[in-house]
Amino acid sequence: MKGISANVRVHLGFYEYLFANERKKQEQITEDSIRKVDQDKTLSEVERNQLRERLLQQKTQVKRHLEDWETEFGESIESKYDLIMNQAIAILKENPGFKLYITGHSLGGALATLFSANAALHESPYVQKPVTCISFSSPKVGNISFKKTFERMEEDGLIRKVRVLNGLDLIPKTPSLGVFRVLLYVLCPWNVNNEFSHVGIELKLKGTGFIISYDRHDARWLLLADTWRTIKGFIYLFHLIFFLRITKLLYYHTCSEILVRLRNYYEELQKHNIDDLYGRIKKGETGILSRITISKSDRSQKGKNKDAEIKRRKANFIRNSALPTFTAEQRNSSVPEKIE
Repeated sequence: MKGISANVRVHLGFYEYLFANERKKQEQITEDSIRKVDQDKTLSEVERNQLRERLLQQKTQVKRHLEDWETEFGESIESKYDLIMNQAIAILKENPGFKLYITGHSLGGALATLFSANAALHESPYVQKPVTCISFSSPKVGNISFKKTFERMEEDGLIRKVRVLNGLDLIPKTPSLGVFRVLLYVLCPWNVNNEFSHVGIELKLKGTGFIISYDRHDARWLLLADTWRTIKGFIYLFHLIFFLRITKLLYYHTCSEILVRLRNYYEELQKHNIDDLYGRIKKGETGILSRITISKSDRSQKGKNKDAEIKRRKANFIRNSALPTFTAEQRNSSVPEKIE
């Protein structure tokens, strides 16, 4: 992150995707590709020259696009972050009073977290603070030092973050601890800040309700909590493998399942808003901020209401589409005669 302490570490793959120099990256890709073409003995000289020419054209095209964007925005464009941020600022400039919201699912949620943390430090007057990030089923992005820096940005009113996940989704538990890493931190506790940790408010959706929480504890407590979550995750994984229900892993990670649960708890979730939650956090509240449990009978009734709503919508669709209906005689009479 720009302007942040060297102790802060984030996932290298996410960082390079957003902040890698696109010109240098394309040059490296072109050089590597040309080297492979030159080493391929199955190609004729003509084919080799054609492939070289095509790769050089792609490199030139990327460079031209970057130059065009720099001309359009009047700013230096080095990375995907620069490009997206300049496009966002152009839109915000045309719409005074609008705020920046960033969202993403799974790996996109991790990129959204990293992008929003940098956007919150942007000095443009058109980027109003706080910047808001809503991620879904996101893996961890940075280490505990990153988490502490993120918390200071929250306290300063620069950023807000809500992380939505299904309770049995294993992806948010990654990158997870290993047994050997736990032993390493026990033997070398000064390295504990290098462990990855989540940031922001957590909205965990379960089959029986939801939990809203915000963890702000020291590194050792976070390590202990994450170790327990990892153990539970592995127990659940073995359970799925043993009962041949491994596809459930994908089921709980999907946007569709998140959407179903958000709809089921819509009335209860309406009672909470991000401003109030952060107001409570600034007053010193941590841990579980809200826990709602829905009884089995209520869930059953919600399911029946949902089925009735689906049937009603289908009936309205058929009625409004004005599709022609035919009797059996009409259908038979409408069959064209065979042409000799």
